[in-house]
Amino acid sequence: MSLRRTLLPEDLRELQRSAQQAEQIARQFAPATPAASAPAVVETPAAVAPSGGRRTMPQYAERAVRRRTANIERLSTDFQKQVQQLTGEQAKAFSAYQAQTAATMAPYESALKTYQSNMATYDAQAAAYASRLKAYQDQLAEIAANPTVKKIEVIEEKVPRARVFGKDLGSYIKRTEVEVDEPRPLPAAFTEAAPVAPTAPTRPEIAAFSTEPFQARRKGLEEGLQRELGERRSARLAAVSRRSRSMLSGA
Repeated sequence: MSLRRTLLPEDLRELQRSAQQAEQIARQFAPATPAASAPAVVETPAAVAPSGGRRTMPQYAERAVRRRTANIERLSTDFQKQVQQLTGEQAKAFSAYQAQTAATMAPYESALKTYQSNMATYDAQAAAYASRLKAYQDQLAEIAANPTVKKIEVIEEKVPRARVFGKDLGSYIKRTEVEVDEPRPLPAAFTEAAPVAPTAPTRPEIAAFSTEPFQARRKGLEEGLQRELGERRSARLAAVSRRSRSMLSGA
């Protein structure tokens, strides 16, 4: 995990620096011994001081590092487990959200398919209606432009014949053709009702899945881990300082 890579080396370096400082102080105030009998001090965690089997500071640092490493590993492992559990809970909650969303959307999707089918029928009916209405309107427009038609009428007139010696010789019918303007007849009124469009279904309002509760919990886990690491760091530094003062006072 990235947490071990960023925190552990820093803690180890800090422990080693504190241990080296304490060791230098201890050597400075340690009693002098003959050069011939003084064993060489090996700067390793397994080095042992020549007096009374007392462990030197490198060994104490090694134990502290091991304890600190174990603590950090345990904290890191616990943190990973908690994050994995939180991730699983979030995935489970999101799956439930998806299932609930699908159940809520199912009636709407069914109604939407019916609406789309009805709309196809309506579009065909509306197109046919518009065509008939346009034909009627065009006919009215043509009548308005030419309201009358020319028509030939025959006018019959009875014309008397000539009179001879005061005697009427009869009459005859005179036919005269006359051109007249006759109003054009209007078509029957257009009373067809327009088709009614189907009503579209209302899409249900579904809130987006919120990750804020899980983000808040993860932030709390991270802050808790940082707090634990900070407390252990402070306690470790305090312990190293006490041991250093103890060695100085004993010297």
